[in-house]
Amino acid sequence: MLFYQCHISAIVFQKKWLKNLNNKQDGNFKCFKVNRTICLIYSNLSMKRFIGIVPTQEIYSIVSKIQNRFGDNRLEPHITLIAPVTVIDEDSWITTIKNICATHSPIDIQLPTTGTFGKKTLFIDVSSEQLSHLYYRLNNDIKPYQKSERNMNENNKYHPHLTLGRAWCGFTKEDFVNMGALANDYLSKDPVAFTASFVRIYHKPLPKGRWEGLQDVPFGKEDKEKRLG
Repeated sequence: MLFYQCHISAIVFQKKWLKNLNNKQDGNFKCFKVNRTICLIYSNLSMKRFIGIVPTQEIYSIVSKIQNRFGDNRLEPHITLIAPVTVIDEDSWITTIKNICATHSPIDIQLPTTGTFGKKTLFIDVSSEQLSHLYYRLNNDIKPYQKSERNMNENNKYHPHLTLGRAWCGFTKEDFVNMGALANDYLSKDPVAFTASFVRIYHKPLPKGRWEGLQDVPFGKEDKEKRLG
């Protein structure tokens, strides 16, 4: 098992503090006794992952600047391809993604205008038939290697978008109005589009931490996989 597949952190407590937890297990936590010490181990063997598309550096930079003027969206600019899922067989899950991407051409993506999901999310809309086709193929083929979850329901329609801000991150209604105006001004001057050459797999190194890039998987047989350091 590769290191990135299983992040384990341990906190060691004196027996007198956790004597009632000796040799017990609860979810991802397990307690056991080593000599006169009780050890509490946290393991994220059930791994949350999601897959995204990262825009070109120019678009990435402009979106980041708009976001940073009003707050912190807690995640780099991206287009979600597969929403967060709990992976139960990461080797097979990633191998399936690689095999699909290896036979897929780079994807042309247009960013025409902004939109919202009610009062909770402001985003830049995404137009790309190729991206939708890739979503349905990935969504179907990786299912055996992840837990069945509500956001993977076959009846859910895929709505690709590039998030500008989320209310739970602290952005206000006024922020959404101002961010939307800045984004639409940028999008309306010239057609904004790019060609995606890879997908990015994201993970959380810590349970309550931020999503970070774990691995980039390129499209096309001629490219080589790029691991993130």
